[in-house]
Amino acid sequence: ASDWIGPMRRMVEQELGCHYFYMQGCAGNLATMSRILSDMELGYRPSEDQVGYMVADAVIKAYRTESTFRPVNGGKVRAIQQTFCEPEKEWEGELDTLSFGDVSVCTFPVEMFDTSGKQIKAATPFEMALLMDYSNGIHGYCPDKQAYENGGYEVSSRGVSGTAERIVQTHLDALQTLYA
Repeated sequence: ASDWIGPMRRMVEQELGCHYFYMQGCAGNLATMSRILSDMELGYRPSEDQVGYMVADAVIKAYRTESTFRPVNGGKVRAIQQTFCEPEKEWEGELDTLSFGDVSVCTFPVEMFDTSGKQIKAATPFEMALLMDYSNGIHGYCPDKQAYENGGYEVSSRGVSGTAERIVQTHLDALQTLYA
């Protein structure tokens, strides 16, 4: 449940003296959960406030010790919203591409594979790219062409070979427009 996010945000902001922007699904691998004791190690099931405080404690420690955290310019918000269609699988969804200052956000109505996210992060003209799966829709997995060649249960879900690449290019084009 997401009720732990409020206590986490308040604790991080109070401790670090800054605004904390948390977007579930695009926080990246900060290894935060591996730093939190499991229910079995604690001997009890923690409340959602307690989970929030444990996550906040891990975020604060990571902020103070790791180079993954850095301040960003949070300037003017700009956005491009596009409808993306996959006629062969009979679905459509919204792709939102946003920027604010040095940060870009790309949303997907599907679960993208990490190769697609890495392509966007490598090519974005912005300092930071945040990627959010299952935004404005839940249309299943969206494998890249290599995954289609390898097969597996994700491949039979949604989209067709080339869908991921078209989504990535749509976002990259929008990022260039927002950056200009």
